[in-house]
Amino acid sequence: MLASSIEADAARLRMVLARVARRLRREAGGDLSPTLGAALSTIEAHQPITPGELAERELVRPPTVTRIVAQLEARGLIARVTDAADRRSSLISLTPAGAAALAELRSRGAVFLAGQLRALSAEELAALRVAADVLERIVAPTEAGR
Repeated sequence: MLASSIEADAARLRMVLARVARRLRREAGGDLSPTLGAALSTIEAHQPITPGELAERELVRPPTVTRIVAQLEARGLIARVTDAADRRSSLISLTPAGAAALAELRSRGAVFLAGQLRALSAEELAALRVAADVLERIVAPTEAGR
């Protein structure tokens, strides 16, 4: 019975988190797709990064990451240089325009979320703080393992 309840809780939590993420992406707006925004965020966190590392971290295949990198580069959001250690590969880093685009996306999302949080009671805010701590603990091993 307990496993069934945990499975139901897991399914509900997964759906709620997906909806929250989708809503935050929509409210953040901008002209970057969620895929491009996620890739840009990963590049920022791990720069300089090779296309292969980016594909691995984003859980996409190399042809997909090639298209993502080309789109980000065409928009001037990333810069690509030849990897001195492996001249067959390149290293990708954010440009100032890429950092600004990412900051704008994050700011819009944070403004929306702050507005939603202001409507909550003190008890609800306290519950969300505890939930955020728990969620961070749940994903921490996954993030470290990437």
